[in-house]
Amino acid sequence: MATLSKMTCWATALLAAVATAQPHGHIHHRHQHRSTTCDFGIPDPPGCPAGVLSQWCGMITTEVSGLKTSENPVAMIPNIEAIYKQANIKADPSSALADPETIMQYPQARAAMERMKASYPTTGSPDLTPEDIQNVYADALNAACNKTGVPEDILIKIIWTESKGHPLVYNGLTQMDYVAWGQMADENPDLKNRYEPTSNIVAAAMYLAKQKGQFGGTWDETYYNHYQDPSLPDA
Repeated sequence: MATLSKMTCWATALLAAVATAQPHGHIHHRHQHRSTTCDFGIPDPPGCPAGVLSQWCGMITTEVSGLKTSENPVAMIPNIEAIYKQANIKADPSSALADPETIMQYPQARAAMERMKASYPTTGSPDLTPEDIQNVYADALNAACNKTGVPEDILIKIIWTESKGHPLVYNGLTQMDYVAWGQMADENPDLKNRYEPTSNIVAAAMYLAKQKGQFGGTWDETYYNHYQDPSLPDA
């Protein structure tokens, strides 16, 4: 999965430095409604065979389990606090973390999951197409384009390359790491959570626009040279 490579390497080093830190402070857990189905009650496609649904459920269960493990607040809040202190970031560390049940309450995330499940029996893949991304994340894309001037096709390319539109993928739709997210959240208090689709896409657009302003070039060049992991092949 592509990442914001330069930021990620620095943040990873800081994470390693504080990996043995003990949790501190008080972490407040809001009561969440827990889904009783593997995919949070997304309707089954008509006539979908039970075996296909079982495969789908296994994939989503694995994705959710991985996200919960990677973004466990008890383990990660102290680490993110240390990263943010080092980077002089004031954003709430909890805004960088994910709770799958909360993510799936966002209408755009739910629409994405519905589209993924509907197409899975015929395509054999849970990935969204660029056209799917344009449709299910239309509100987020409009907000990001209007705020930053980043063209919609560039943002769709980023989402498709970085996450294939999966709303529950680790690091979110545009693979914003903790540092990049925190910096953008400091600049824009309207950004809610790194995994909320509009906040994630707007933050990515802000970051990309800042990189273009600093280094120049086309939007594609900015994405490939200053956002995407340069070791990856072109999309």
